[in-house]
Amino acid sequence: MIPLEVRTERLLLRQWRDSDAEPLSAIYEQPEYLEHMPPVPDVRAQIERFRRGWAEDGLSHWVAEDPETGRLIGRLGLFRHHDWPVAPDPVEVGWILDRAYWGRGLATEAGRAGNVRSRAVMERLGLTHRGETRWRGFDVVWHAIDR
Repeated sequence: MIPLEVRTERLLLRQWRDSDAEPLSAIYEQPEYLEHMPPVPDVRAQIERFRRGWAEDGLSHWVAEDPETGRLIGRLGLFRHHDWPVAPDPVEVGWILDRAYWGRGLATEAGRAGNVRSRAVMERLGLTHRGETRWRGFDVVWHAIDR
């Protein structure tokens, strides 16, 4: 059974709502996001992919919400890429946070619960650098963990 939410010391990780598209879009428009990531043209479609990930793969990205304010501050979690060119169906650890919440250790906190800054988080989570590849028209860095 997939939990509807997970609480950490400073975050509420919860399932997606239709109303999440607008605040997530605002994060995607921040210059700091666009410095490292491509624009997301259809946020509602992305949210539907996250919902499908939960239904089909049993894992996906959560909404990261500030429990004190109820504000959506990002997305964090796991996502299975069925079209990854380097290995079959790997699980990606990913996170996007509103710029105002950077530098607080929230991605690491969420990663324990369920770019250069991202590399540092991955290393703190125990992932190791495996290489670089081209995927969906972008140069990407690949980190993994062996269990």
